[in-house]
Order: sequence, then structure tokens, then C-alpha cells
Amino acid sequence: MVIAQERGARGRFLAMPVADRFWGNVDRGEPDECWLWRGTRSGRRAFAYGCLWINAKPRYAHRLSYELTRGAIPDGLNVLHRCDIPLCVNPAHLFIGTQRDNVHDAIKKGRLLPARHARLVRAIRLAKPLCHFGHPFDRVSPRGKRYCSTCVRLNSARRRARRHAAIHSPQNGS
Repeated sequence: MVIAQERGARGRFLAMPVADRFWGNVDRGEPDECWLWRGTRSGRRAFAYGCLWINAKPRYAHRLSYELTRGAIPDGLNVLHRCDIPLCVNPAHLFIGTQRDNVHDAIKKGRLLPARHARLVRAIRLAKPLCHFGHPFDRVSPRGKRYCSTCVRLNSARRRARRHAAIHSPQNGS
């Protein structure tokens, strides 16, 4: 595959095969276990994907794993996980599918609600008379979202206090 450039100890660019960089960041286990990515992640969330920078562009680790072991990914298709672990790069756990396949797989495994269930959940939320903090919903936005006046007032006061503190901090000379 492509030779990527990486900075060495003295700041010079070194040519290093992508496969070597990639597999150096993988905890390989048994063939049926998840092989977890140890390198950079695409975010701090629990569902962040592994990420490898190649020639100043980020590439998802699971997609690279598929490409390195099975070849190019056809246009318009995604690399999906059988194990539902975003950091897994075991080629045996990866398969090709469309976005539609991905959504159906998520619904089948209980990670995503189908539209009819989402409408039911929304109806249940709308039936609740109180906000998260126990105040009554007493305002409605033009788009139909319900608000609690007490929480809106408290959040505005907190925001004003933070702004006031930032403006009058010793760093600003006031």
C-alpha cells in the first residue's frame, strides 16, 4: 500500500509503510477475539473509532484493516462491525454493506430504534408534565419544543454570571 511519511526523533520525515504503522497500533489476539486499536481515536466518546493519519488525512482504522487484508472498498459502501465494537480492527469481524444494511443491523441488535418505536418514545416524552428537574413545562417554542421557565431563567442567570466573571476577571485588567 502507500508509503506514509512520519516524523522521526529529530523531526525529519521518515518513509514507513502504512501496513507497518497500522499493525503496530493493534493488539492482536486470537482469530475470533476483537483486535483493539491502540492508536489515535476519532473522538473522546465511548463509541469513537480508531484513526490513523496518512499524508495529513485521517483514515478510520477499521476501514484500513479491511483494505489491507481484503482489498479496496467499493464506492458507496461502508465497513460494518459484526462485534459492534468501534475500536475492533479484526478483519474477521468486518464486512461490507450499505448504510441501509448498517441501520438494519443496528435495529436487529437493539442499538437503534426503528421509526415507529422512535415515534412512541417521543409520544411518551410529550406526555410527561415535568422537566428533568421536576419543574412543570410551561413554554412552547414555535417548533413545538416544550420548555420549563424555571430552568430557562436559572440557565440564563448562570450564563450571565459566567460572562460577568470573565469580563471582570483580573486577567482582563478590570
